[in-house]
Amino acid sequence: MDKEEKINCHNCSHFMHHYIIDKHCRLAKVLDCGHCISNSYRRTHFDKPCKHWQPREVLAQEQKKYVKGTLENIEILLEKIAIALENVEDF
Repeated sequence: MDKEEKINCHNCSHFMHHYIIDKHCRLAKVLDCGHCISNSYRRTHFDKPCKHWQPREVLAQEQKKYVKGTLENIEILLEKIAIALENVEDF
């Protein structure tokens, strides 16, 4: 994080922007408006963070770990399916 970038709700991994559907049926972000997914409070970009604040990078790292674990589980299941199919004569 840059030294000049302040810690606020906008750059927290728990901040979820609010969206609307515009007149052209496109999803559009509502400026400076959202809520905290940790405590359900309506927040703006510039609110002081609560005790749940953590940088967005932490969330990205957690998501990568989760995806990696899921892919490893899929690999194990595919190996078990391949072994099972080898034992089936009609396949």
